[in-house]
Amino acid sequence: MWAAGRPIVLCSDDLAPSSIIRRDLYMHRFADEEAITAGDEVVVTLDCSAHTLRLQSPTVDHIVHIQREHQQQQQWVLNVNFARDCFEVKLL
Repeated sequence: MWAAGRPIVLCSDDLAPSSIIRRDLYMHRFADEEAITAGDEVVVTLDCSAHTLRLQSPTVDHIVHIQREHQQQQQWVLNVNFARDCFEVKLL
């Protein structure tokens, strides 16, 4: 995960243990697919009042706190990128 052009979670080892909601499933997935893998429904919630971005998948519930210097910007852009694999993404 990146925010404001800087990495905030580079790999699953950087994810806070409190963000892992299904450790059993998380631990049985392939490396780099613990948080999100093919077939997962992922909910991304931007809360402009709380200045947070929340990412929920079957294995994680992670909240990113938007830094103060970025809170007053009028536009935020959500980019969905995948490193090595091919995924189908459906935005609702």
